[in-house]
Amino acid sequence: MKELWSREDERDLSEFLEAVRRDDLVGALFSIEGTPPAARRSGKAVLDTAAHAVRQRMAGTRSSFQKARLLARVLSEELGFSGDADDYYDPRNALLGPLLERRRGMPILLSVVWMEVGRRAGIPVAGIGLPGHFIVRVGSPPGTLADPFAGGVPLTIDDCRRKVKALAGGRVPWRAEYLRQMELPALLERVLRNLSGCRGRAGDEAGRFRAVTFLSALRPDEPENLLSRAELAEELGVRGLAREVWAEIVERFPESTQAQAASEKMAEEDEPPVFH
Repeated sequence: MKELWSREDERDLSEFLEAVRRDDLVGALFSIEGTPPAARRSGKAVLDTAAHAVRQRMAGTRSSFQKARLLARVLSEELGFSGDADDYYDPRNALLGPLLERRRGMPILLSVVWMEVGRRAGIPVAGIGLPGHFIVRVGSPPGTLADPFAGGVPLTIDDCRRKVKALAGGRVPWRAEYLRQMELPALLERVLRNLSGCRGRAGDEAGRFRAVTFLSALRPDEPENLLSRAELAEELGVRGLAREVWAEIVERFPESTQAQAASEKMAEEDEPPVFH
């Protein structure tokens, strides 16, 4: 059985945190996946090739709407990048490397493709994290909103309002701040939460443990991530690691409800067995 957390995993995590410090989105995503060097080069080549195709057609493309349509034409119509509505929660849809191979995936990773191709081609593309859905803004604000999951179809603000209302069943009131650019740490947090959920649905608790571990390192001041990590380690039978994480929670967040839960878990571990 593969060990739950290895030296290679620790190396990937260190590379991930360094990529975050460098504001290197693609590097961070490849570190989450543990993508080998050859596969990284192959994936980046896909992005470079797409950006070259966009640059070749930039002449006369001035407005944000024209640039959004150009990106949609190259990425969606010609290269076939699209949303996977048939098997949405397939873990491959939440990973950049497999998405670049299959050209199908979740909204946030498809948006990353748009962002990275835009950056390489000299077109500003920002990630916009609506509640329940991820889109992009092409050009400087207000720019043109587009939905990479739906082939790059342009969106109005009213379209976004309706989408949020439909996805949330009307329970989430619209806020203008939903259209703000999502910064790198928040985007990576959303990717990791998606990946954790997909791994959980697939019954891959070890994969979910990896995602939660990266999330804990990305957001070190949030004890609930550490508690999830400890609980997964316990479920997987790695009780020594679970205890280490419980002790860390108690030491670093002594007044939190997570520390109380961790203390109770350690007390259970310390109880002597009862013989009948």
